[in-house]
Amino acid sequence: MDQDRVNRTEKPALRVGDAERQQTADHLISAHGLGQLDTDEMAERLEAVHAAKFRSDLDPLTADLPAPPASSVELSGLPRFRSAVSSLSAI
Repeated sequence: MDQDRVNRTEKPALRVGDAERQQTADHLISAHGLGQLDTDEMAERLEAVHAAKFRSDLDPLTADLPAPPASSVELSGLPRFRSAVSSLSAI
């Protein structure tokens, strides 16, 4: 019975949209520019960003990185993110 109560009180996983994916991608691109991620690591993480469906999919991708400088994070839209992922897949 306790297990049933736990299951009913757990919060459902929150889905993410394009804006959250873009923000995470911008953070990773910024970290790469600052030398915190190498190109392969950034490419792997950007692929995971593209596949993310839930907040819990995105959080681990930047958990080991410091917060980006405020001026380096842009919410410029998904086309830039898709372009970055496409160009990385050619590497």
